[in-house]
Amino acid sequence: MNNKPIVNVLYSPGTNCEVETMEAFRLAGGDPHLVFLHDLREKRVRITDCDCFVVPGGFSFGDYPGTGVAVAEFLSDQFPLLVEQGIPTIGICNGMQILMQAGLFGENVAMTENDSGVFVSRMIRHRVLASNCVWTAGLDGHVLEFPAAHRYGKPSGDIGRLNVVMNYQSESPNGSPIAGICDDTGRVFALMDHPERPYDNPAGQAIFRNGLAAVCG
Repeated sequence: MNNKPIVNVLYSPGTNCEVETMEAFRLAGGDPHLVFLHDLREKRVRITDCDCFVVPGGFSFGDYPGTGVAVAEFLSDQFPLLVEQGIPTIGICNGMQILMQAGLFGENVAMTENDSGVFVSRMIRHRVLASNCVWTAGLDGHVLEFPAAHRYGKPSGDIGRLNVVMNYQSESPNGSPIAGICDDTGRVFALMDHPERPYDNPAGQAIFRNGLAAVCG
């Protein structure tokens, strides 16, 4: 009998980080499953049929309608169900863009182009702040290192209302000090950088194990 938390990892056209994301959650103690956007839209799979939900990185729909816009629109009626049922949810890179577009972090906020105007791909250090975020529980003050890989990763708009749970340490890849945010419940977490790379990265494992531990919390 499998008692591991079921982790549904969303796949949309253009997603390209699903393999390492699933392996990272498997190593952390979860039972990952790939869930297709089309199946959610057609209600063949319910978005809440899991213990933990992940929106991984990639370039959903090639970013042609705008970063994260298409998926956020397709699932606008379903993402709030994750919040209502208290399902730990994480958005990574394009996943952060999607969850922000879907309004899970409030209105009048969006992701804009990096100050450099170019795609940034390099290792980055992140300082965890004290917060109610279940994904960073017990990591307050820790500096976690994992790579950035984005061009549109700078939060903009009414960012003063964001629940910031992680800042960049020393260097920001996009010009903003904000590295990770959480919703008011503490259970929906998003960050532009990639804790799943490599899948056995100790920093990422600490985050993912926290998310899985919150399933029963």
